[in-house]
Amino acid sequence: MWSKLGSCVRCMRIAWWGTVVAWLGVVAAFMAAAPSVLGLAALGVAGLFSVLWLAHWGAFVGKNVASIRQLGNALGQPLGRRDLLRLAVHQAGAALILVWGQGAFGRVRGDDDVIPPGDDDVIPPPGQDEQIDDPPGCGPLRVRVRATARAANAQAACNEARLRLDQRIFWVIRNCHQYCARDNNDPNCRSRECVCLQIADVVRCGPARRDPQQGDFVCTCEGTIHIICHCLQDTCGVLGPILVAGAEACNANQNRALQDALASLQQAAQAECDKRCTARNRHCAVLGQRCVCAGINRLGQPECRHRTEIDGEGNRRHCYQCSATYQLRCRCS
Repeated sequence: MWSKLGSCVRCMRIAWWGTVVAWLGVVAAFMAAAPSVLGLAALGVAGLFSVLWLAHWGAFVGKNVASIRQLGNALGQPLGRRDLLRLAVHQAGAALILVWGQGAFGRVRGDDDVIPPGDDDVIPPPGQDEQIDDPPGCGPLRVRVRATARAANAQAACNEARLRLDQRIFWVIRNCHQYCARDNNDPNCRSRECVCLQIADVVRCGPARRDPQQGDFVCTCEGTIHIICHCLQDTCGVLGPILVAGAEACNANQNRALQDALASLQQAAQAECDKRCTARNRHCAVLGQRCVCAGINRLGQPECRHRTEIDGEGNRRHCYQCSATYQLRCRCS
């Protein structure tokens, strides 16, 4: 139960709305001059939900700020205490956004998560001032943006360019959930489940250069926004049920042929687990870890088909081809 603190969106929503409704009940009880026992009961329930909500909120902030610190170190941009405090405030806001369905940041709730045409928050297609590096899956995105400005002196040109770049960066961050949903190419993660949880940006401006033809200064600012997208489903957890078919095994001894086929089936299931877990290494990579196979569990008895054949020397052989359904377990390591 404690492992879900800060990572279970449904639990966070229950805790939040339970807190709101419970405190409204406390207010109603005292306004209606209800018996003291009823008022104290309502107050106790409200306090319990409040503690649960604060625990979820704190766990959410702690988990994501820790990941951001690791991300900053990996990018060569160590974060100080002031930066972490600012990020903690941002992550606290992100916790509320998750509870409310990301509506405040342009997210559209619905089965297909369709962004309606004409909405002011619709993300424009990448232009000359934007480049998106989109690796496979619902994982990290890197958005590069730039802005250019002209002015009579170098300082004014760079100030104006920085202002325009900040506006563009704010646009990207404000719509980060839509970026994750739009650029999500993981078939196992629906668009409305691919949301942004962590953001870091790096900005470089200037130096300004004088335009010999017009006599003014031109300054260009470039920014890189690192958006960590995360699938609300566990991307490195339990997979299955998955049907695995083993290689065929033949032997003159019927029992030995069956044992060889079952051993081949076990090896095929292990190889399938290794392959699928490695392919789902999304949030493990953010933590500097790998998603590895942690075990395979066979569900039910294997199905084996038996046939006999005659080899080139005229000897009779028994052949088995087996398949079974497995549950695969992955973990970050």
